[in-house]
Parts: sequence; structure tokens; C-alpha cells
Amino acid sequence: MPIFLKENNALKDNMYEIPKDLEVHLKNTLSKFSDYHQNKGYKRLNTLVNPKYNKRSDKEDRLHSNKKHISFSDLKRIDHDFRHMNQNPHDIQRQMNGGDKMAKFVHDTLSKERTKVEPTLKQEKVKSLEKNKLKPSISEPSTISVGNLSAQVHESNKKIYIKESQINILNEYRNQLTLPFDGEGKYNYEHFVDYLEEIGKYGNLEQTQDPNIENYVNKNIQSAFLNYIDSFDYTDEGLLPKFIEFIDNNQKDLPKLFKIQYYREYLEDEDGLEDLMNYYLSEYGEKKWKDYMFQVFEDDINSFGFPYGVKQNERGLIYVERVITMPNILKKDFNHTYDNGNDYYKHLMQLYSNGVGVYWSWLEGDAYCGGGYSDGQKIKLMGYVDPKSIDWDETISKQAYSLAEEREIQIKKGEPIEIFSVITTNGKKFPLQNTIIVKA
Repeated sequence: MPIFLKENNALKDNMYEIPKDLEVHLKNTLSKFSDYHQNKGYKRLNTLVNPKYNKRSDKEDRLHSNKKHISFSDLKRIDHDFRHMNQNPHDIQRQMNGGDKMAKFVHDTLSKERTKVEPTLKQEKVKSLEKNKLKPSISEPSTISVGNLSAQVHESNKKIYIKESQINILNEYRNQLTLPFDGEGKYNYEHFVDYLEEIGKYGNLEQTQDPNIENYVNKNIQSAFLNYIDSFDYTDEGLLPKFIEFIDNNQKDLPKLFKIQYYREYLEDEDGLEDLMNYYLSEYGEKKWKDYMFQVFEDDINSFGFPYGVKQNERGLIYVERVITMPNILKKDFNHTYDNGNDYYKHLMQLYSNGVGVYWSWLEGDAYCGGGYSDGQKIKLMGYVDPKSIDWDETISKQAYSLAEEREIQIKKGEPIEIFSVITTNGKKFPLQNTIIVKA
């Protein structure tokens, strides 16, 4: 019998204490990946650190103590899995099996135990080889007759001999074929996490120096209004007639709005109104128009809860979220072909290595999906940003446009965003190690 099979008999009943620091690490891993409770790695770790979970006879704590133990059989199974899975320390399957810390403990423990029994097993191997040496076996000659003819026949033993060692090797090979192993490649969600880790770094943003959002709004609302009114179409929402009606309530002010006396001829249709506003507004009229439009502007930006609905955390950072569409997160074959082939990670780095985007939403659960693939799966990035990183002119003016219900917030290009979660729209979390800081 080969040494690696004999060692099973010598060590199979052994139980090994799990170090306290490793036990804490495994419990933290369980907590971190609590949404992946159907994963084999999760179930195995729970079995090791929780004596009431999936209790089996070979997992009993034979030492009857409060310390956690692991059987020799489990050490071998885990070692096999680690050797056949992705070796990237950020790989989710590797992390959920305990990561490099668990892999080292398993490898070191097995090596130490095998070294202990190796001399004894080598002696037993020599004895086994002698015992299993094949010997010829010839039967006594027998006489057979056919009609008047007869003959003596020496008949060899008809049994087929196979060495015990060969049988055990075949059995071990058969068992290993049934063990699970991971195929080549990564899932798309793993590529996305790799992308975030490549362009960002794990950590947290510092507390903001000025958490008062109203300060930023008051400081920037006039310039935001000028951006808004400069691009405004006079015919939108029928505001021009409303403005004239507003002024017409005070007849003595109406003539002062225009540079021409026969302005009433222009009031009869929209084209005439536009001409009045474009060419014949007096200085007084321009001031009145801007005063009126500023009232409309303030009403519009407040109508969807801005800025009072903006949420902040205890560090004064503003909550933001962004929805994009990516290929199916559980596929390994990225079905969009680019110059760099079918590698989703390379595609992300090619297009978005300078940042994850500047357009976000400030209202939780309200992000509009503005990019990606029509046939893909929507994912949501949730994070925090410092108020000083916001482009307040653009953000404020966007609250008054026709798409203000999107509650859009625009972050300055290259400013840091603290991503604390990436999930699918049905709530499945991506395995980030911690909050990660990326650029907009």
C-alpha cells in the first residue's frame, strides 16, 4: 500500500486544534460573506467554527473542550481545494474557504503530521512489497479424454492477481475524480471587483470640513441660475405668457419692460413674444424677467426635495448611488468582443480606468441607469462623497430641468468617492473586502 494511503490509516482519527487567531479570522469571513450561505466554502467554515452547524461523526470534538478542532480528512479535502482553485488572494472562492491564512495552516499541519509518520510508513511499505510479491501457482496435471484419445494437461491457476497497492491507488484516483474543482476563468462580478481594486484603494474618506449643504447651495445658486437661464428656451412650459400675465397685473410696469411703444402687437402669438424677449426688453424688463425666473427656478429645485432630502453620514459625507448595466454577473464568457478579446476586466480598464463616472443620484433607491448594455444585468454602486467634491453649479441647475426627478448630483471629475457596497438590483452583494475609494 502506498505511503499516501497508509498515512490515511495512521492519521485518519486525528483531530487538530484550530488556533484562536485563525478561528477569529474564519468567523470574520463568515460574517463578511453572510449572503453567500449556499456556497460550499461558507458551509465548511461554519462547520469548523460552529459546533451546532452540520454536525457529523467525524467532526466531533473528541477532546471535549471549548476549542475548535479539525479532522485529518477535512485537512486533506481543504488542501486539495486550495491547490486546485484560483490562487489570486482576492478570488471570492479562495476567500470563502478561509483565504491564504487558512491555506497556510492546512499545508503546514499536513506537512508536520506526514513527517512524523513517514519513517514508520516506509518500513511498512517494504514489508508490504514482500508480502504482495506474485508467486506462480501451477495445478497438478489432469487427464482429459475425447473419444479414444486422452492427454495430460497442466492447468495454470485461473485467478487474476492484482496487488493491494494497485487497488488502493485506483480507489484513491476514483475518489479524487468526484472532488469538486473550479474551472478556468473568472465570473464577471469578480472582474468588476478586480477593476475597482485596480483603480482604487481600500479605505475611508476623512470627515468633511464643512458639512452644511445649505452653505454650498447659497454660495452657488446665483451662478447655477445664470447657467440655467442662459440655456433656457423661452417657450418651455409656457413661461413667457405667464411672465407677461405676471407683469400685466400691474399695468403701470408693463410699458417699462420694452424698448418699443407698440409692444402689444407682439403679445398676440409666441413668435412675437420671443422677439420681444430677444430684441426689445429694456434694462428694467431684463431685471424683471430674471427676478421672475429666479422665483420659478427656486420653486423647481425645491419641488423634488433638494437640498433638504440629501442624506449625510456621521462624517458629513453625502450619500450617492449610481446604476450601470454589465453583462450577466455569473457568466465567465464575456459575450462582447473588443480589440482586447473577451476579457471583461481589460474592457473595463480600457474604458473606465480614469474613473467610475461623474453622474450619480443623491436619493437612495432613485438612481437612473444611464450606461452599460441593454441585454445585461443592472448593478448599483453606493457610496459617500465630500460636499466639496460636488460640482454645485451643475447639480443645482439640474434640479430645475425636466429630468429633475432623477435627483442627479454631479461630482467633479477625478474627485474621490468612497464605495461601501456594490449590489445587483435584487440585492446580491459583490464581495468587497472593505470600503474602497475610487475616482469619479
